[in-house]
Amino acid sequence: MPSTADLSPADRATEAVRDGNKTWNAPQQIGAAPNTVTMNDRFQPWITADGNGLHAMWYERTPAKPFDLIQTNKEDLSFATARSGPSPTAEVTLSTIAFPIVQTNPQQDPIVSFCYIGDYNNVASNGTTRFVTWGDNRNVVTTSSGVTENQPDVFLQSY
Repeated sequence: MPSTADLSPADRATEAVRDGNKTWNAPQQIGAAPNTVTMNDRFQPWITADGNGLHAMWYERTPAKPFDLIQTNKEDLSFATARSGPSPTAEVTLSTIAFPIVQTNPQQDPIVSFCYIGDYNNVASNGTTRFVTWGDNRNVVTTSSGVTENQPDVFLQSY
């Protein structure tokens, strides 16, 4: 397998092999080029395949004041062929708004594990429709103690 040394740890990449693991194509970045002005981690990826190609989703840190936010993105890719590697489409934002990282230690719900995010990320396909789920902290709630904070929820989108 070739080196991915030119990609940062936050990049997602695909590689294709077409001849019984003898020759690999060069790593191909999935999604837009990283933002060099701010740290825009891309993390908690998930990928699935169906008859239409590969489908990936991930979180991406986006610049905001006073703290960076998170958004959920996706990209679809064609399959590799005997002559070329997978071909990406454009990166698309799934979440309609970026959301903050919330305090999860201690957790709002004492039954849920501390310090989690991304536990609900998934992309699946029934062959014609893709279904994407992700943890999202956009909704604001007031706790029983009167504190206002963002509530971790799970979102679902199909396309």
